[in-house]
Amino acid sequence: MLVEGETLSAFVESSVRRAVELRHAQRNFDARCGAALKDFLATGLSHGSDTVLAELRQRTEARRTQLQSR
Repeated sequence: MLVEGETLSAFVESSVRRAVELRHAQRNFDARCGAALKDFLATGLSHGSDTVLAELRQRTEARRTQLQSR
């Protein structure tokens, strides 16, 4: 469904760009997962979900604080 003033070619271009970006993100995610698995298999070391989530929350809060101070 086109919005007012939008051309079919602009809609198709936008859709293709989003699909390419999504595929790129998926490939990067797959690569990081593969590297993490390889590292785990080589070292046997892993991080618990509580530890990982706590670090992500900390990073998110630090970034939020940084953006609010602008």
